Amino acid sequence: MYNSKMRKLNLLSLLSNRIRSNVRPHELARMIERLDPKDRISVLKKISDENLVKIIPELSSVTKAIIFTSLPLPKLLKIFQMLPPDERVDVLQALPAKERIKIIKNLEDEVKRETLSLLKYSPITAGGLMTTHFVSFPMTAQVKDVIKSIRKRKIKHYIYHVYVVDEYGKLVGVVSLRELIFAKPTQKLKDIMERDIVKVLPTTPEIEVVRLIKDNNLIALPVVDKKGKLLGIITADDAMEAMEFESSKEIQVLAGISPLEDVIGSKIFSLAKARIPALVLGLFGTIIMSYIVGFFEPTLQKYLPLAFFMPLLVYLSDAMGTQSESITIRSLALDPQLPLAKYLTKQIKSGIIVSGLIAFLCFLFAFFVWGEKIGKIVGISLFLSMNFSNLMSSLLPVIYKKVLKVDPAGISGPIDTIISDISTLVVYFVIATLLI
Repeated sequence: MYNSKMRKLNLLSLLSNRIRSNVRPHELARMIERLDPKDRISVLKKISDENLVKIIPELSSVTKAIIFTSLPLPKLLKIFQMLPPDERVDVLQALPAKERIKIIKNLEDEVKRETLSLLKYSPITAGGLMTTHFVSFPMTAQVKDVIKSIRKRKIKHYIYHVYVVDEYGKLVGVVSLRELIFAKPTQKLKDIMERDIVKVLPTTPEIEVVRLIKDNNLIALPVVDKKGKLLGIITADDAMEAMEFESSKEIQVLAGISPLEDVIGSKIFSLAKARIPALVLGLFGTIIMSYIVGFFEPTLQKYLPLAFFMPLLVYLSDAMGTQSESITIRSLALDPQLPLAKYLTKQIKSGIIVSGLIAFLCFLFAFFVWGEKIGKIVGISLFLSMNFSNLMSSLLPVIYKKVLKVDPAGISGPIDTIISDISTLVVYFVIATLLI
């Protein structure tokens, strides 16, 4: 207990020194996340409003909620209105409904309109990722006037490109800052703008946003409505951050853990609660497997070497299924229009090669140690069970996504494992019964 308190005091002291020495926001945020919720508040209250605005975007949703539910309303509103529009939305989405309404009611009219215009979009779409802080000018604007106007802007966020719009606000072109600087002062934007623009609708899924930014090496991606009117932009760092969060969440779900954004700050009960459902599901699967083994107990008693290979078959089939499942979920994420027949054919063919080699090696081992009969049972069972697991783990994520319309990462892991384990034992004992 004493050592724990000392470590906490040392960390708090170190944070205080870092705050005074102007450490980079993301480094400070990482240190703050390691503290207990109460200590986070005490540290964050020592930070100036200007620096707090820089740190908030780097914090987890849990810590954002802690800050904006503990600050007095005047200070809370001041900090909130200093944040970029997209960050304001992130904060609101992290708060309970009561706190969210209280903040929105007390916002200045312009900030309220701007915030509500973004809050209506799903956080996993282009609209939920975009910011309304961008620079746009009419086609007829001259380079010298554009540069002069940009220099006068109080808000310096997200000035990567100049977006060119027509008289109706429709996006018609884009000019990079490099092109703008090297252009002649009297040139008009319409003469130097790039007309072939990569853009998305606000309803575009974030996975598609990330793919477009990555494939086209973009710093920012414009968002337009159905009429082509420019609504906002998505910066590359925001898009990647969103995908990093989704990826970490999917990794936890595949492992059978309910998504936890903040492990250090979570309560022990919450950590346990996140892990229990998948383990309970696994318990029921194990009970079924026990009944299967009990049903074939006479066969096991007569041929004891069969029991030696049960864990081996279950493990290899599980490993095969996990590989196929991961490949399928990734393929669906990268290509929502995945050609199913072609994909499954390749998966089955590659599965046959892999399972054939592994089954042959196991057959040789069993043959030389326990004889030809056990070798055949193990080899054939392993070949069939690995291929079945490969097929199911390749097919089920597709069914989840395309038929049931649910995220395959959310339910594939525990269910596929149980199916693989049960089917492996059934195949094993059926082959053993037939060949013995």
